[in-house]
Amino acid sequence: MIIPMTKRGPIEIDPEQWPVVAESRDARHGASLTVRRHADGRHLVYGTALNDAGDGHWHAGMLAPVDLASAIVLVSSHLLGSRELLADCLGQLPPERV
Repeated sequence: MIIPMTKRGPIEIDPEQWPVVAESRDARHGASLTVRRHADGRHLVYGTALNDAGDGHWHAGMLAPVDLASAIVLVSSHLLGSRELLADCLGQLPPERV
C-alpha cells in the first residue's frame, strides 16, 4: 500500500503490519483520516479530502512523533480542517494511561 506523505515522498507499507487503530470519514467534505500502528510502536497518520474544485483530492500524511494527537491535528488541518473528522478520529484512540 502506497501512502502520500506531507512534505516528503510517499511511503509503502504492508497493511498487515500496520493495523488501523482509528479511522474517520466526513462525507460532507469527502474526507477520510486514518491512524495505523506498527508493532514497534510507530504510528502513521494519513488522509484525503476533495479539493476546492471537487475534481481531485488533497493528500496528507506523516509518521507520527511521540505526540500522536498533535500529528492527527496537523494532518487534519491539511485536509480542510474538518472538526467532525478530527474529533471522531481522536475519540477512537485508546486511552492514554497517566
